[in-house]
Amino acid sequence: MAEFPAFLSAQDVGSFAYLTVKDRLPQILTKAIDTLHRHKSEFFEKHGKEGVEAEKKAISLLSKLRNELQTDKPITRLADKWVDTDIWNHYLGHERSLLNGSDEEPRWFFSPWLFVECYMYRRIHEAIVQRQVYRYWVASASSRCLILNSSAGASEMAQQVRGLLPKERDPHGGRRELAAESSFLA
Repeated sequence: MAEFPAFLSAQDVGSFAYLTVKDRLPQILTKAIDTLHRHKSEFFEKHGKEGVEAEKKAISLLSKLRNELQTDKPITRLADKWVDTDIWNHYLGHERSLLNGSDEEPRWFFSPWLFVECYMYRRIHEAIVQRQVYRYWVASASSRCLILNSSAGASEMAQQVRGLLPKERDPHGGRRELAAESSFLA
């Protein structure tokens, strides 16, 4: 039986994964920070000082994340209490176990690229939700997807994932979208 190929990571200078982690992911974080900052007056007008403080803390967390990524710091455990937090932290433990018992921690440039990119989006979610910025954000389809759509790469990746999802067949022979698929891209 053939072995799986090595995972893509940013340790291969000049590779897709390297350019993604070095250039594209920090750009996505910068766009997310800029988007929040541009809406500062909106946060204040609608929610006063509390809304602005939540926005400032989210920007701080996203700036910290960008610094961790750009300087190849160890990937840290999630601190929030969402339904998937334990899964992400468990997988981070798995990545740690692959380092053969050394004192090393999984890092942004040496961990599998797909994990790193998805984990970054999960940390964006943590920064926004942990600071409850979502409570102060205008609840519309365009603003819910504003940060995700600020990256053409994220949109392209979502479309690729969508193409990989199995299609259910309805009783009449047509294809039907899975509920998870339709809500993911909604």
